[in-house]
Amino acid sequence: MTLAALPVRRPATWRDELSKYQDPTSSYQPEPAFPATPEGASQRYKPRKLSSQNENPSAIPAGQHTLLTALPQLPEGWGRYIHPEGSILFYHERLRIFTESDISDQRNCREILFHATTLVQKAFDTNGVTMDEFTEIVLNVDDDRSWHYYFVDHKNRLLFWVHPVDLRDLGTDLQRIAGYAHIRYFVEARYWSHCEYYPHNRALPKKVFHGLRGMLNYAKTDMMTAADSSTSPFTQDELVAILDLINSLGDDKKIDDPFSIWIIARLMAYFTEDQFMNFCGQPCARLNADTVLFGKQTWNRTIAFKIVNMFLLGSPNEHAVRLQRIWVDGTIIQPRWKNFINRLTNELGRYPIFSTVMLAVNISFLAVPGVITAGSPASPIEIVIYCSVVSTIGSIVFSFALSNVYSDPGLMDASPAAEVMKTLSRKRWGMARLAITHSLPVACLVWSITLFSTALAIQIFLPKELPTCTALGVECFIFALFGFMSYRVMQLFARDDDVDDGVDTSEENDSFPTATQNDIELGSAKWCT
Repeated sequence: MTLAALPVRRPATWRDELSKYQDPTSSYQPEPAFPATPEGASQRYKPRKLSSQNENPSAIPAGQHTLLTALPQLPEGWGRYIHPEGSILFYHERLRIFTESDISDQRNCREILFHATTLVQKAFDTNGVTMDEFTEIVLNVDDDRSWHYYFVDHKNRLLFWVHPVDLRDLGTDLQRIAGYAHIRYFVEARYWSHCEYYPHNRALPKKVFHGLRGMLNYAKTDMMTAADSSTSPFTQDELVAILDLINSLGDDKKIDDPFSIWIIARLMAYFTEDQFMNFCGQPCARLNADTVLFGKQTWNRTIAFKIVNMFLLGSPNEHAVRLQRIWVDGTIIQPRWKNFINRLTNELGRYPIFSTVMLAVNISFLAVPGVITAGSPASPIEIVIYCSVVSTIGSIVFSFALSNVYSDPGLMDASPAAEVMKTLSRKRWGMARLAITHSLPVACLVWSITLFSTALAIQIFLPKELPTCTALGVECFIFALFGFMSYRVMQLFARDDDVDDGVDTSEENDSFPTATQNDIELGSAKWCT
């Protein structure tokens, strides 16, 4: 699917201005410019080394403080600006051209003007599009001397191009497109990215500010009243902080401060991208974060996964459902992902404490007279305690290993995690392996407790002393009865998803369980991350 240049018609006033900077006798023909988005055209985040040609003064001459404010000479009409992040931008006010490429380089300057002339002429010839006070053009060159461009229509808050554009080249999945009305949100999100990348020489009307504040208040209310199903791209705590920030910007008639524009544009890009991902304005709009739009997600459980799940005492199944709750329709739900990371790191911090206690208990039990007999083969109690010790150590090791991975602050951003999830979802057992890995610390700890309890039971009941066996047997029965009753009560709050005894052994399906609609409606605390 391709997106053609938008047919916006404007009076032809810009070409005459541009012709002043052109040499009609020149035969210079650089490589053509290619359509791009702000993210694709920008080179600002690529590492740049300090040029050896730069002057490195060792002292400031006496009385020459004006040297500190001197700027390099630029070609006629160009202005130099510093982005809030610190990068350099260049803008031609009369021609309304933005670029990050160094226009003090004559070659860059000449090629920018050539491409601007060519692209604007093509826009006028094909669609009658010309530059006016609501239109800009962005041109950037990459390390391979390839130029990338896009036009900006501030009146409609859109980008457009003079060449047909394949949406896959813009970084979107064709499966996620529901029509041109839906594409608008994708293109508008790129428009706000442009305002974020180039916040100078513009003013945002107050209605944009009020619209953003309205969206933030709506998202905050939605998270307060329906946090489990909200499609907000931010958590409730983040929304409170963002609202305080937005309210601190003041109530001026218009916003022309580059820093304030950068803040508003970045937030608007988040919300508009969220509208695109949730099919805003379409019949299939996702109103609940758990709604599946691309086919029906079902349990795909192999016999092997069931066996591993039973051996690890059901923990892989629980972690698998947690993962599926944050991975819906091939995308990560940002607030749930952050809650998932926080919960997982808290759990990984607690398991070593319990495991250390169990390790001390196991070692102490081995010191009980009669448990270890010198010069004789290992007794059943001794063997079971050794297994419990190994399980305890395994819980500690797995906890520290996972903590080392998930303690990275960069993982709070869902973007790198989404790439990992996409890679795993394409592999057989990919997601299941992740769920099993997450379950190892708690499964090893539970096995350690179970094995220790088994050794204790052998120590108590093996001598077959009637009074001791009777008293402890009655006590164990009572505790088992209370335990079963507690289990039934907890089932009212968190029902087991394993209601279908069917087994899918297809090699094309990943053995990864999915939260059912009943679980979503119940708001199960067990699976909510």
